[in-house]
Amino acid sequence: MSDQSPILHPEYGALVQENTLLREELAHLLTLEHDLVHTEKHNLLALYQKKIGAWELRALQAQVATSRARRKLEMAQAAINQRRRRIGTKLRASSN
Repeated sequence: MSDQSPILHPEYGALVQENTLLREELAHLLTLEHDLVHTEKHNLLALYQKKIGAWELRALQAQVATSRARRKLEMAQAAINQRRRRIGTKLRASSN
């Protein structure tokens, strides 16, 4: 065998350089993704809960109050339909 080194293709150097750049960009993107998922995500959730959470709580409380009022109205209507005389007593007892 001869001691000749293999002849490289003319584009080999450019491909190796592009491969190196792509690997560096991938490492940067993976680091950025990790930071976003493990740090920024939690910061954004905390900020959301701080600013929007109170409004969501008020909305839920309003929904509960509305549901209770509807249920009382349904019970009163049912009592009227059944011709019960003591509507007020039952409504007061169910509200406690």
